[in-house]
Amino acid sequence: MISTLPACQCTITCASSGCSYAVQRILNVEYGFPPNIRVSDDCKDLMKRILVADPSRRLSIPQIMEHPWSVSTPPTPTKR
Repeated sequence: MISTLPACQCTITCASSGCSYAVQRILNVEYGFPPNIRVSDDCKDLMKRILVADPSRRLSIPQIMEHPWSVSTPPTPTKR
């Protein structure tokens, strides 16, 4: 599942709240995966190929659908 960030409600206090920092990270395609959440290498690879600043270098929808992560069988949920 991919989540999106809420739209920035920029005001004069936005910079102090960290909004400008978040916007800069988005524009610079700076992201990471939380260490406490298991993310497969295939999933990380797919995200890396989708989250590209240059639209001409991003995967197309057919390429996303053909990516190994998209065609793989989902893992069976495990109890913790």
